[in-house]
Amino acid sequence: MEEEIERQRKLLGESPILKVLDVCQPSKGILRISKIKATRFEKVPFPNDPCFFIPASGSGSRMFSFLFQFLIDEIETREIKYFFNNLDLFPFYEELSNEVEGSLSSMGKKEIIKLLLFNDGMGLADIPKGMIPFHYRENTPLRPFQEHCLQFSEISNSGRIHYTVQEEFISQIKSIIDADTAHKLNVEYSFQDPMTDAYCFDLDGKEAIVDGNRIKRPAGHGALLKNLNNLESEIICVKNIDNIQPIGRHNSSVDTWKLMYGLMASFNKDLLELASTFSLDALSEFNTQYEIFRSEDLHKIDTSNIKDLCDRPTRVCGMVKNEGEPGGGPFWVEYDGIATKQIVEKVQLSKDQLTDSLLVSSTHFNPVFMILDLKTVNGERRDLNEFVDKNSFLRVVKDHKGQKIIYHELPGLWNGAMALWNTIFVEIPKEVFTPVKTVLDLINKDHLV
Repeated sequence: MEEEIERQRKLLGESPILKVLDVCQPSKGILRISKIKATRFEKVPFPNDPCFFIPASGSGSRMFSFLFQFLIDEIETREIKYFFNNLDLFPFYEELSNEVEGSLSSMGKKEIIKLLLFNDGMGLADIPKGMIPFHYRENTPLRPFQEHCLQFSEISNSGRIHYTVQEEFISQIKSIIDADTAHKLNVEYSFQDPMTDAYCFDLDGKEAIVDGNRIKRPAGHGALLKNLNNLESEIICVKNIDNIQPIGRHNSSVDTWKLMYGLMASFNKDLLELASTFSLDALSEFNTQYEIFRSEDLHKIDTSNIKDLCDRPTRVCGMVKNEGEPGGGPFWVEYDGIATKQIVEKVQLSKDQLTDSLLVSSTHFNPVFMILDLKTVNGERRDLNEFVDKNSFLRVVKDHKGQKIIYHELPGLWNGAMALWNTIFVEIPKEVFTPVKTVLDLINKDHLV
């Protein structure tokens, strides 16, 4: 254990910087699918046994950061005022009211916050985000664990949904899902391997210890590659637990999943054909369709490169237009002397890259809406660890009970852990991306029914 702690301490410097060559944009690495093609792709029969893979072990505590701050300083910020002025709109309002004898209006703000967040009340700050009420169905609160099942059952009644969860909450999560019979999916669960947890350190590089115990944190979603590797299904849809739309607003997501699967099936078929009948003209036509290579690199590609792609798994990653501050997302990155498409986080960019025109020109971001084929294009199921960039990791700095802690995460599941996959980026509608990062998101136009 001491050797492992020392190994992780040595990783506390900056995250490894990737050699980014260019940003991916429409017609330069990101596909824009015409309505005619979209209709054709959507008609491709969806697989009979897909698996919907939802990382869901994260807690909801960060949703309530401004409420915790109010308990400390009692400063009525704009967020605090907005929260309490609209309290009755939140999908947990009725359950919150049931926690008190009498009326919430007779209680002070700090009392209500404590009732909402702490375990002697609703305890929302200490449970997984997927257990927090997000929307209503016929005046009954729905939680994301239920809602993802309902949405995916509109795509497949014979598939399965796989949640990665915290083991201590498994019985409560099963109770929530099993009580809802409106879906027909098989539901599976797994846990992030605690052996992959990261040790935490303070800003001086000393072990972070609280109450005599070493602080450890799950080493990011890259640790879930093991869970993904163990799935029986070969076609996997990946989405975050907090990105879900209310019932009645599922159509865009359902259509997008179908389009992305049709696109992937078409890519696999055309790649195999290119490998067997390679020519420069055929390569150019193939690249026009899928934008796998940079146009200026086509002269370097030969039949051996194409056959190499056939021995890799494939992912189609939806990308949404960036309407806010530029950040991490789809980039062209040099890997072993070849330009490949990668999903890159800000911490993987150098300070120069963060300030130069490269990042400013970024037009799209990664909403985590992707479909995977775990088989190689040749139809072989291989160990996914073969396709990881093992030199990559992410340095993380977070608050923990009033102090800063530092630790490192494994290569992100859709970052370095999939570095050597065939990657297709495709523009998808912003309607499929309605994340809940703060509790106030639950009462914006994307979530109020």
